[in-house]
Amino acid sequence: MNFTARTASSWLTSLCRNLPFRFAFAVAVALSGCRHGTQSSNEAEPSRQLQASGSQAARRLKHAEATLKQTPETGKRVERASAAQVSVRIADQPTYREVLRRLRGKIVLVDFWATWCLPCLQHFPETIQLYQKYSANGLALVTVSLDDPDESGTNPAVLEFLSQQNATCTNLISKYGTTEKSFQVFDISGGAIPHYKLYDRSGTLIAAFGSDDPDRPLNLAEVEAAIREALGLEQ
Repeated sequence: MNFTARTASSWLTSLCRNLPFRFAFAVAVALSGCRHGTQSSNEAEPSRQLQASGSQAARRLKHAEATLKQTPETGKRVERASAAQVSVRIADQPTYREVLRRLRGKIVLVDFWATWCLPCLQHFPETIQLYQKYSANGLALVTVSLDDPDESGTNPAVLEFLSQQNATCTNLISKYGTTEKSFQVFDISGGAIPHYKLYDRSGTLIAAFGSDDPDRPLNLAEVEAAIREALGLEQ
């Protein structure tokens, strides 16, 4: 069986649908960590990736618990934006670079996420809050979904979620969807999301924040500190 990000997400969604969110989130992180699994020629490799040792599972659960303490519930949403205010544009690497070029003069935070990634959904409201808090100081936000685009170059579930979150920023969806190429093209270290990149006013990458290390949970307080420093605000 080829166990890819899409099949993993489907399986986890089915497993966790009727569980309380906090428990479902911990289960998902413990089992997958929203990591894209590179397929191996060895047929046993997918099973090996899923069947982590007891210590690895414990580390991931510890990671989930730490993250839950740091971030708000996804149920705490800001006022919903209209469909006219929120749009999604399909993007490859040239499109992504062009978006960054047009935003030169601003500090740019990029959030790589997906609807099949529970930690991504957990962090997203706080990402929007950071944008709203610092946009007047010169912060721009770009979100890049790693969901599969449809024939029109968007994704109804992605657009619905972005509207719920009032994501009136620049929203992209990877042309390559859930495939490994998305992680390669956008240089997502560790093959795991959520993943953040921060660019200075000249468009130079100055920081990246990953979620691929169970011993170092993604901490948006660190992201905010980097944003404040880039904006020249006092800590």
